[in-house]
Amino acid sequence: MEGSIEDLLIGVEDGDVESFMKLIRFVEDNYRKVLYTMGYVELGDYILIKSCTYILLSNDGMAYALLNGDKPEVISLEAVGSINEVIDEVCGSEEE
Repeated sequence: MEGSIEDLLIGVEDGDVESFMKLIRFVEDNYRKVLYTMGYVELGDYILIKSCTYILLSNDGMAYALLNGDKPEVISLEAVGSINEVIDEVCGSEEE
């Protein structure tokens, strides 16, 4: 895999779709059982959640989500409230 996990995480924070996709592939290749059993994987100061899409939560209060399957984009938002509230905000916005 090209680059380190840290490089991929920084890429996601910068809005890079390719970095997010590589991060997802890395997690699925290495932590598939945990991801599909628990619904999330802890990556140091981050948590990658599999819900209606992939959501990366940072310990600095930001969340990053991969949206629009045909033409993916990374959105960022402040993670205010619980993890479930963040998931509701991201997944609710996809239904509109």
